[in-house]
Amino acid sequence: MDLNPRPAEGVFGFSTLRAAVRLMVRPIAFSFFTFAVFSSATASMMSEEDAFDLEPTYEQAMRISRLTPAEVVEISEVLMFNASPRWRKVAMVVGLSMMRFKGRFDDIPDVYYARRIAELVAEGKLEAEGDLRRMRFSEVRIPGR
Repeated sequence: MDLNPRPAEGVFGFSTLRAAVRLMVRPIAFSFFTFAVFSSATASMMSEEDAFDLEPTYEQAMRISRLTPAEVVEISEVLMFNASPRWRKVAMVVGLSMMRFKGRFDDIPDVYYARRIAELVAEGKLEAEGDLRRMRFSEVRIPGR
């Protein structure tokens, strides 16, 4: 008499019970891994959302201080050009403006452009919604159009 009967072989030579267990364990392990990875990524994004835009580095601040009044006016004009009568994210206006100056003001950080937008809002040239200290979470538009 065989005390350890051999389980019935499945189609692929494995017992159907072992094959079923393997098929169930792998997706669970993968799902847990996927959940753990995406949960930690989401947690880091949540803390990023609460933060304000970064300050320029010392080198960037020095370059900003060397901008001529004509260059500041030119940057402001391009920011106004990239704004719209419809609400547009500040980050979009900043990105489009930086692309316009590609190769010319590469060492001027995006934060400077965002601060210029805040100054344009203070001057009444743009309307804003949201916290302008966080360019991804604020919007601007050209008023009265």
